[in-house]
Amino acid sequence: MDTQNCSLDLGHLSQQTMGDESLQKQVLSIFIQHMETQMLLLEAVDADLSKIAHGIKGSARGIGAWRVATAAEALEKTGGDRTTAIRLLKETIRTTLAEIATLLEQGQKAD
Repeated sequence: MDTQNCSLDLGHLSQQTMGDESLQKQVLSIFIQHMETQMLLLEAVDADLSKIAHGIKGSARGIGAWRVATAAEALEKTGGDRTTAIRLLKETIRTTLAEIATLLEQGQKAD
């Protein structure tokens, strides 16, 4: 995978996990599960979108998913109609999760 165009800052992830590749895989797997849950919560009628966006932003920053963090922050700060901000966040999450899945698959092939 071309890591220059990747939505994930692999250097940051490595730093956060002290270079432990096994831990990186575990953290990325947890992130995928967490984002899948958060995507469902974004659809809830009575969702506290600011709170959900804030949580997504923190999780994304933790692993170096800067585009997701930026999109979550935009939703967090958006007032009024949030339809566009939600759509952009969900698209960014989907793209990032697909890239993470590819990275994890490549890592399994290398093992």
